[in-house]
Amino acid sequence: MGSLFTVVLTDPALIREALAKDVFSDRADLFLTHGIMDGNGIVAANGPKWKEQRRFLSAFLKSAGMLKVGIKRDVMQNRILSGVNEACKMLADGNEKKPINALKVLIHTMGNVLNELLFGITYAVDDPQWRYLQELAIEGVKLIGVAGPLNFLPFLRFFPPYRNSIKYILEGKKKTHEEYKAISQRQDEGARSEKTEESLLSIFKKEMRSGKSENFNEEQMYHILADMFGAGVETSLTTLRWFLLFMAAYPKIQDEVYQELLSVMNDREDPLLNDFAQTPFTEACIAETQRIRPVVPLGIPHGTRHDTELGGYRIPQGAMILIPPVRKRVCLGDEMARMLLFLFGAGILRKFRVSLTEEYENDDDLQEMLKGENGITWAPKDHDLLFSRR
Repeated sequence: MGSLFTVVLTDPALIREALAKDVFSDRADLFLTHGIMDGNGIVAANGPKWKEQRRFLSAFLKSAGMLKVGIKRDVMQNRILSGVNEACKMLADGNEKKPINALKVLIHTMGNVLNELLFGITYAVDDPQWRYLQELAIEGVKLIGVAGPLNFLPFLRFFPPYRNSIKYILEGKKKTHEEYKAISQRQDEGARSEKTEESLLSIFKKEMRSGKSENFNEEQMYHILADMFGAGVETSLTTLRWFLLFMAAYPKIQDEVYQELLSVMNDREDPLLNDFAQTPFTEACIAETQRIRPVVPLGIPHGTRHDTELGGYRIPQGAMILIPPVRKRVCLGDEMARMLLFLFGAGILRKFRVSLTEEYENDDDLQEMLKGENGITWAPKDHDLLFSRR
């Protein structure tokens, strides 16, 4: 594909064989990851650095409550429910007959769940810096998709519109890192709370001060924070938007979900993580959303660490390997994503009937809208929905 030697794996036996080998656990040398990220963060990291940073992040997420059972899981649940309740309040404050762009509500509330986890802070809905960071997250994802050909034909970066896209992405990266640096400095200079002490930012800085590894440095810290925010918000946010959109498009299915939630929750309006096991139809609808609208259909491409062999074929160092997203580089936040999707999805559907606007009453228009659009993720096209209080 352009300048990249590419191998596509579809045979289950070969996929299992490949993913059992460390040689295939690197990232492909893509311009938009290696050229911009320079191997920093967790998404673009390779080799021992990736293993070390993944172990660190996995331990952090477990300590924060990303667990199947335990008291800390309840802490994570309450953190997410705080975002769910704010989202429902924002949806209820609107006129029931006036369409609402759920993206604006969800990126604020779900984003603040991640902000508290990563930085120990939350932003007000009208904070100008927070609005800018949200804009970067939304537009950046779209532009990375538009600029995808640069991964295979890097010389295109000298031509518009690619030049402008790369400029926006680089400027966004710079501004985001500046905000993270400012947050870090404010916490160093001011009073610290329990939430800031337990944040990823604070714990990463403790590792930096320990001097145990050169991979814990300021540049890596900013990339890790950006990766965790971007991956944590974008994937769950996009899946939740698809879920609500399909619930609106198929009201009979939505009614079945609501009746199941009502039978389990009774008069309780806030869902709990323990409800998940008792709501198999709701779980199936979330899973079906992920099946027919996978956020990242092919994952982020792997790369070969050195020359190797697979299935009798010689594969050179640096080859891009396209594999279904499983195993060694499976999402770190998989359990947290399950928590977010269920609590937000169930919390909203317990309190609201979600409906399409009149412009999508024609089935052809609806099906066209349901095709979505591809950036770095497969997301719904921009749309409004009606939220009527139950």
